[in-house]
Amino acid sequence: MPTGAPVCGFRLTNSAGAYVELTNWGARWLSAVVPDARGGMSDVLLQPDCLLTDEFYMGATVGRVANRIAHARLILDGKVYDLEKNDGENTNHGGFSGFHQKLWDWEILPDGIRFTLHSPDGEGGWPGNVDVTAEYRWNDGNELTIRHT
Repeated sequence: MPTGAPVCGFRLTNSAGAYVELTNWGARWLSAVVPDARGGMSDVLLQPDCLLTDEFYMGATVGRVANRIAHARLILDGKVYDLEKNDGENTNHGGFSGFHQKLWDWEILPDGIRFTLHSPDGEGGWPGNVDVTAEYRWNDGNELTIRHT
């Protein structure tokens, strides 16, 4: 990262040798290498050319919201919050300060990885503190379970 903070990559491999790859940059899912119809292994996931300039949020955990908020303005309990405009006059997937643009903390699990992130009150114009978890678990049946809390 430009700040010098490390971006980490993780590979979860099952007993058949199939695997998924993840990174703490945006709690992203990068690849899924699984058995193909020809008996080999193939990556079946699209990947961006560059994680830092990915404008399609490929594999990323987005937030604080998914989708657009018109005019980048949120009204909550009668109070107006002006959000970052990263999609013309709108905010998309949390704005420039969205979860996809953050280095997440991480913890290795017996069958996966847990990413955690704290988004402080006021970040990107959003109200309130938010603590987010994204868990990825990979099993011998080539099933990836993703849980966001």
